[in-house]
Amino acid sequence: MIHRSRLFTHLTFFLACIGGCASLPYSSDYPLQPGYLLSSDGALRYRVPVGWFDAQDDARMHNAVIWLVRNDYASTISISEVHLDSAAKTNLQAEGLLKLASLTLSLSAGEQSANVLRPPQRFTTNGMEWCAYELITASTRDTLRVVLARTDSRLYDITALVSGGHDGVLCHEVFSVQQRVLESLKW
Repeated sequence: MIHRSRLFTHLTFFLACIGGCASLPYSSDYPLQPGYLLSSDGALRYRVPVGWFDAQDDARMHNAVIWLVRNDYASTISISEVHLDSAAKTNLQAEGLLKLASLTLSLSAGEQSANVLRPPQRFTTNGMEWCAYELITASTRDTLRVVLARTDSRLYDITALVSGGHDGVLCHEVFSVQQRVLESLKW
């Protein structure tokens, strides 16, 4: 009986993510705390969502320029600069974010034995091109939405992670928060 219940829970979560997280657009009306903060690299200004805190000083995330944590520790949003060699930069200029997202998705899915919930898709917000994909890891059941953004001189990875064992409603909420954060970034 417990086994069947657990299978039902996983199936419900998977269907919720496919039906909720993967197909519904993410709203960008989530409230943010007042005032902007400066990223650790000094290139971005950002606002912290209500119900989240800035964990920038935590040494475990030394490679992230911004790290936000939900107050219940169930989710995080990290923003990291992606460093490319000259050949990769040339390739990015020629083939765009969609190709880069496909490559990073392949790496992420392979390393973590992940299932793709949404393949890389381009979208435009505030005049910027973005590319996003979603996956769920097999071992931890963490759900991730990865968004790539390119400025004139930098490339960023904005990753929202919902820790395993949570439903599609939380997944959709966190991805909406991520959308709100990225739309409020000042480059």
